Order: sequence, then C-alpha cells, then structure tokens
Amino acid sequence: MSDKEYDNLILGGGVAGLAAARFLLQNHKTILLLEKESQTGGNCRTNEHKGFRFDTGAHRLHDKIPEVTHWLKEMLGSDLRQVDIPSQIYHEGRYLQFPIQARGLLRVLGVRKTVLAVLSLMFNRGISNTPATNFKKHAIATYGNQIAGTFLLNYSRKLWGTNCSQLSPTISGNRLKGLMPLDLLKAFFSVNSKADRHMDGRFYYPRFGIGQIAECLTTSIGSENILCNAKVTAIQHEMNRIAAVEVNGEENFTADYFVNTIPLKRFIQILTPTPSASILKAAASLKYRDIILVACFLKGKSVTRAATVYFPDEKFPFTRIYEPILRSKDMAPKGYTSLVLEYPCNEGEYLEPDSLCHLEETARNHLTELGWITADQVVDFKTSRMPAAYPVLGLAMEKNAQLCRDYLDGFFNLRTSGRVGSFTYSWIHDHISSSMDIAKRWAHEQ
Repeated sequence: MSDKEYDNLILGGGVAGLAAARFLLQNHKTILLLEKESQTGGNCRTNEHKGFRFDTGAHRLHDKIPEVTHWLKEMLGSDLRQVDIPSQIYHEGRYLQFPIQARGLLRVLGVRKTVLAVLSLMFNRGISNTPATNFKKHAIATYGNQIAGTFLLNYSRKLWGTNCSQLSPTISGNRLKGLMPLDLLKAFFSVNSKADRHMDGRFYYPRFGIGQIAECLTTSIGSENILCNAKVTAIQHEMNRIAAVEVNGEENFTADYFVNTIPLKRFIQILTPTPSASILKAAASLKYRDIILVACFLKGKSVTRAATVYFPDEKFPFTRIYEPILRSKDMAPKGYTSLVLEYPCNEGEYLEPDSLCHLEETARNHLTELGWITADQVVDFKTSRMPAAYPVLGLAMEKNAQLCRDYLDGFFNLRTSGRVGSFTYSWIHDHISSSMDIAKRWAHEQ
C-alpha cells in the first residue's frame, strides 16, 4: 500500500483528466494523476517530426461554453488565436461547404440532382413528425434521401464501421443544421438564401498545436502530482465507494475521491470485486474505433482552402484530411506544408509495419489523383495511431453504456469525464466543462 493517501486520484492524463487535476489543485486538494503512457495529452497531443507539427486528429476549439473559452484564453494568452476558415466536403472533383448550404448544393450536384434533393427534402420534412430513432432516419429527416445518401451516410459508415441504421442519432453531435426546401428553391433561382449564412468555420486554436493545451496543464499541475507509465490494472471498491487503485500490477494508491477518464469498458472490467454478469456483459459489448494518422510532409505553399476536407465517397479509405498550417503557420517550417489523412479502423487492424507502409503509399496515390500534390513535393511521411478515438455509439451499445454509467453512479466518490471515459461523442470544451463541474462540486463536498 502506498504510504500517501490523496484527496483525489485522477485516472488518465488526457485533457479531461488534466483539467480535473488543475481545477482540484486550485481548490487546494491533494491530487495524483495516473497516466499509462510516458507523456500526458492522451488523444489530444501534437506530434513533432523534423520541424513539422501535426495533431492527433483534426482538433479545434469551438466557442460553445463561454466559461471554458475564457479560461483557455487566460491560460494560453496570445497563443490562443481565432481562426476563420470553413470545412468542406469533397464530391466528384467539387467542394461543398460544411455544414451543408443550399447554394453550394446547386453548384456541386447540378440542376437534376438538386431538383431531386428539393423533392426529397419536402417529402421527408412532411412525414418527420416524430424524433428519429437512428442516425440514418435522422440524417434523411434533416436533409432528405438525396443529400443524406450522398454526403452523410457513406461518411458515417466509414467512420464508425457500422450501418447507419444501427447508429445513434447522437453521432451527429448537433452539427446537422438541416435545410429548408424554400432555401434550396431560392438557391436554384439565384435568390439569397438564409442557409448561406450557416457558417461553422470560426474556432480557436493554439499557436503550436492542440497539444499546447495539455502541455500548459501539465506544467501548471507540476510533475510531482503526475505519475506517468502508470497503467491502472485493478480498481478496488467496497460498499458504495471506490477504495483504491492498483498500478502496474504491484502498487496501490488510495484516495477519498476519484475521477475516471480511462475507457468506460476497461474501468468496469478491472473492478474488484467484479460487477454482476449483466454489467460485465454490457461493458464487453462496448467498442471503440481507432484512427491511423498518415502525415505527408510537403515542400511548397498551402494545398487546401479548408480547415478540414471530408471524403464521404467509399473509394477513399480515409474519412478526412486537414492541413495544419491553415490552423497555425507555426505548424510547419517556412516554405513547407503538410497534409494529415485519417484512416478509421478497429482495434487490432493495421498493426504490421508493412500495412502502415501500404497506407503511406495509398495516401501518396490518392493525393496525387486529387491533384493536390506532385511526387517531387513529398519530403517525408509519418504514421501514428490514435487508439480509442471514437466510442462506437451503436443503438445497443448506447443502451449498454448507460447501464454501465448508471452502475458507476452508485459509487458516491467517483465521477467520470472525457469522451472515452463517459462513452459519449463530445469535444474538448465539453471535457473541460465536465471536469470544471466535478471540481466545483467536490470543493464543497470534501
């Protein structure tokens, strides 16, 4: 047993765990953060390679929660900058702004398909009087069969690895704004459309990459309060409280209160005594999708004009591409740029070195086919893996995740934060807000 007992133990050193640690320290609590990797940041880090920087995903900071935005501005100062550049969807050589706009549809789909889109949207808006029970129904009710089938359903199936009729509507993350039939008709007849004002391209971004948030938090927390290379191997509980955690199969740490940000599935499975068979079965059903990042480093000026370009077409094995220097010019040496392609996969896929080399070659071929690069521009490649990037919010899994969350709610001294810890589709601002709320609540309870 460890000689020292803490007020709080935080499991996992991603942004959610780091934020919880920072806020608890501010409330004068003793804490220890346990991180299984050699560095903090989790799936919100910035990699460096020969003078280039690229994030573990196309991360952005949206100004959705004023308190969080204000806190980040105070922490990062002038290094937190506002970026105003929309995302796009690639379709048959054309680019459609995302969220989808009426005028862009006419240009990308052409007259015939736009007319079909109007009719489909009118029909589905007329019959959609009840909330959609799955993502496929939600997408069709919001945009109609033509638009949803072309731009949303294929993309979602690639990303989540599951048929859209089996996915929860919550995977949209409230980003499907929808269109009104009148907006499409106005666009068709070249009349200004309200949909053209639906911009989602304004966000905040740290000067040296999204990982700068984790780096600043790590520094402010202090190395004495963080234990890296510390894999949680067992979680002991008694009655209705968490009692201790075992690290690396040998050392135990105790605390009065615990914050969990490690995957919900794993947390349930390493509890001792073990939960009931029904809870273990529910946890075993939970799945996560990994992301393989293929960064292509290039000599020359910027290639794209979007924060992120999405690729719904199934002929592309990747789901999206982003260009780091469009977020911050400090992400590449002067006169260079880079493109980062995201390949979704299941745990255990693409583990062999040969398969990763194949992905790099595939990336080169597709970028050349798109006309984005030439062979002599390519300086280098770097491939990395982002494990458990997305909880797969299937309808059955979402119900099982709720069973697991309800079970954990029975421990009075345990709270959960983060995307993988809570098994929800959430963003950085959500994670920070959740951790902020936990610290505020426990400031009065402890």
